[in-house]
Amino acid sequence: MPETAAPGAGLWRAALLGAAAGGRSMSGVAVLALSVPGTETERPARWLAGTGATVAAVLAGAGELVLDKLPATPSRLSPQGLAPRIVLGAFTGAAVTAHLEQTEEPRRLAAPAALAAATALLGALAGARWRSLARRGPLPDWAAALAEDAVVLGLATTACLLRARPAVDDLPAGTPIAHTDVSG
Repeated sequence: MPETAAPGAGLWRAALLGAAAGGRSMSGVAVLALSVPGTETERPARWLAGTGATVAAVLAGAGELVLDKLPATPSRLSPQGLAPRIVLGAFTGAAVTAHLEQTEEPRRLAAPAALAAATALLGALAGARWRSLARRGPLPDWAAALAEDAVVLGLATTACLLRARPAVDDLPAGTPIAHTDVSG
């Protein structure tokens, strides 16, 4: 991820990380922890910086991927399933914005956090609906869960790999705009 970005650049990332948290609460935290440099200085992103935080987040995320497949796992729509998704979604939305915009200002982190919390709720609802539909079809539940894992990890990874691009209006007149081919 780039070190700085224009205000508002974290909104797409916040939305994607929130949706990922709706599917698996720790997924966004784990992928973001792998993306944040150890030199991060802005809260809450700096809470994910460093080896200990990264290892803890990745282990928690991996554990959740396993626990989700167990029959005794409570519904993601129950209070104990939904609350962590919303809270961790909001956290990742604020953390990615703090990192991108190099800010700790609550007023600049509130909208991305709220957006991520909302998309976490939507992600949880969509994931529950997917699993419900999959149970009625020929797909075994474990396969539907693995497909959901792939979508969730794809959302979180995309959020952390997107490159911020300066708005053309913010560039000085006459600045050449480089186009990068990311297809290969």
